[in-house]
Amino acid sequence: LTLTLSSGYATEGTIGDPNSMQSNERHRIAVAQHFASGYKLGASLQRRNEYFYQEERDLNVVGLQVGVPLGQSLSFTASHEFGVGEQRNLGANNAVPFYGQQQSLDLRLHWTPATLASRAMTIMAGYTVAQDEFAGGNDPLLTQARLNLAMRF
Repeated sequence: LTLTLSSGYATEGTIGDPNSMQSNERHRIAVAQHFASGYKLGASLQRRNEYFYQEERDLNVVGLQVGVPLGQSLSFTASHEFGVGEQRNLGANNAVPFYGQQQSLDLRLHWTPATLASRAMTIMAGYTVAQDEFAGGNDPLLTQARLNLAMRF
């Protein structure tokens, strides 16, 4: 059984275009059951606060994940998240209900080099493709590549 707590903040914009400025913060808690066969089932709760040029959204998101082993150090995870919340126009100060969903597919490679095994460290590389309805007018197809170092305590 694994419990994961995470928080993040991101901001982006185009130089010279004040209308492109956007930022978001996310706070997430997830629990996952790992089985001896390598399969994984998980659930998560997430709070998202997103800010655009003239708009603010607050979302509460519930997610489910299923992980499937593809080999000794390769795994595949599919997840679905659904969120509800409020969307506000900052100029008018009005709030309207907002909802959306996100599906993602994740391929992850992990290994523990012999020199790091005594320190319970694992190196992970992953690639994710997500279809994100929360993106609003932005391109809803997201891709992400990452490299992580995990430690067990």
